Amino acid sequence: KLEIALEEWVLLQSNYPDQGEKLNISEKIELISQVYGRTAENVLENAVARSYIKNGDFYSDEKSEITTIDTSWIPNIEAAVQWYDRVIEEFPQTDEAKSAYLKKFATVLGWQGRGQYSSDYGTYADYKKYTPMLEGVLSAFETEFPDDGNLQRLRFSIAQVHWSNRRFKETREWLNLVIEKDKG
Repeated sequence: KLEIALEEWVLLQSNYPDQGEKLNISEKIELISQVYGRTAENVLENAVARSYIKNGDFYSDEKSEITTIDTSWIPNIEAAVQWYDRVIEEFPQTDEAKSAYLKKFATVLGWQGRGQYSSDYGTYADYKKYTPMLEGVLSAFETEFPDDGNLQRLRFSIAQVHWSNRRFKETREWLNLVIEKDKG
């Protein structure tokens, strides 16, 4: 329902400019327009301008509106975490924040690359670097969502990370925590 959301943001901005300034509504409209440029065109209020854009599109219909960016030099985990953190900070205690925490946890947990030239990521690549971060994500998630049903699964995942790295003392501590939190 992006078109409806954009229309509502534009309406809010025009009806309540002072509050709109406070909430950075125009920046949010611009961001949504940049990310979803095609949908943002439908919000244009001027029918003549919209007609001109459609005429331009007719002559350039084979163009790509998708920008390709080489991200091979950007550290995947850190870049993803920054975006998830932005959601967590801007939309605390919402379903979106919960989703961002779970995605952040899965990202830091990492994955093993496939194929001859692939890489491993997160705790699979660097146990010492990412395990404290993983535990920190769980701690923050538990603080914000103390009764969430995913907590046990996340604790057990941390125990598995320690087990895979032959850290049996830490494994035992996390498994005991799983049992304790489940009240035996």
